[in-house]
Amino acid sequence: MSRAAAPVPRLLRLGAALALCLVALLAGAEAKPLTEADVTAQISDLIAARSKDGVLTVHDQKTGDDLALVLDHIRIVRGLPGFGWFPDVVFRVKDDPKKQYTIDFWLRPNGERLELVDTRVHKDARPDGSSWMMITRSPLLWWWLPTLQRASSVSGVQAWQVMGKVHEHIIDAKSGGAYPLVLEDGKEIPSELVAIYQPVGRSREDGRYFACAEFRKLGTPAALYAVDFVLDPDAHSVTVGTTHPFEIPHAGSGKATTESPCRFEASAFDVVE
Repeated sequence: MSRAAAPVPRLLRLGAALALCLVALLAGAEAKPLTEADVTAQISDLIAARSKDGVLTVHDQKTGDDLALVLDHIRIVRGLPGFGWFPDVVFRVKDDPKKQYTIDFWLRPNGERLELVDTRVHKDARPDGSSWMMITRSPLLWWWLPTLQRASSVSGVQAWQVMGKVHEHIIDAKSGGAYPLVLEDGKEIPSELVAIYQPVGRSREDGRYFACAEFRKLGTPAALYAVDFVLDPDAHSVTVGTTHPFEIPHAGSGKATTESPCRFEASAFDVVE
């Protein structure tokens, strides 16, 4: 009986070895870096899942409008270390196929999948005679335009990295779909990010970085607040600095409607490229 039972432990050891090999293979598969093809497939799935009858609703933070869009094609996929992936996708307006928008998506790794962080209009549609043309938005929020290769080759803290950290802070602080903007009197208002402006500055006094963002109070037609955010490069923390209201100049006022509402209050700073 003992001789007949002898092979059993060897079989168990063999099974355990095979199991360890399988675990190692699975771990290797999970650790495999994503490719542009992987990201393209996932953004296609995400758009399909969020669309109804082939129509995706995209909120335009600059105008406050909701756009009814139909997927045309995925134009390009960008990646940045530490931030994730940024597919740039062309859409057609549901009721006017010649009218097109380019939408950028921000995706961050979450386990085996990518999660949607934010969606922004990169190029919007402008009338061009009897047709339409796409024009790049200004100011351009996209701090993520550097390519993966460029981001890897540049040393030191760059302006896009500061803006990225500020944007990441804003996203992570959102509650109920809105950023809880606190005014000087302590009143909190639900807001949405409209744009992050350049220049990015670095204080000559303490070496901290700062960038200014424009917010709109939810439910209002205009952007009403400018906020300075401060990045401490040593603590890797972002804090909220000065917040002040402003008014967008009305048409015919003679003032530039694209003028930055930001005002840095640091005593002296250097512009960060």
